[in-house]
Amino acid sequence: MTLPQIIVDLLTLLFDMAVPAAICTMVLAGIALRQEGGVNFQAGGRFQRWALWSVILLTLPQLLSWFAAQGIAMPAQGGGISSSWVASLQTAFTGFVSNVVVARLTPVLAAFCVLKAALDAAEGYSPLGFCCLRPAQSSFSRVGTAGHSSQPRTC
Repeated sequence: MTLPQIIVDLLTLLFDMAVPAAICTMVLAGIALRQEGGVNFQAGGRFQRWALWSVILLTLPQLLSWFAAQGIAMPAQGGGISSSWVASLQTAFTGFVSNVVVARLTPVLAAFCVLKAALDAAEGYSPLGFCCLRPAQSSFSRVGTAGHSSQPRTC
């Protein structure tokens, strides 16, 4: 059974968008790791989910070629998109991901994370957001200090 041309075009579009989507999921995995924090990040947490999606999206073409080598019928990869509206959709998606997400959003987000880590380190906290790595302070060292509360910062 042959697939309709529109389905083949949409599959080609999705395969072409796998690598930019993997870059986006890696950025989201970094954000999730920062938010989860801790030396023992949550098993099955958001970081693991985004990292898993990155791996799936990056290895998708290899997985499909392996399935084809095992005898499972797979749609043909490669080739151009024949539908004009799917081709324009691909051009728009590719342009958005490469010109906005990769070129502008990712460096700004990376700079923000580096700046946040530097400010946390300057304040005496772990730059990775780990609460358990902060040195223990006794309550006596903070009592009577002007402008500071006696409560330690919590994450």
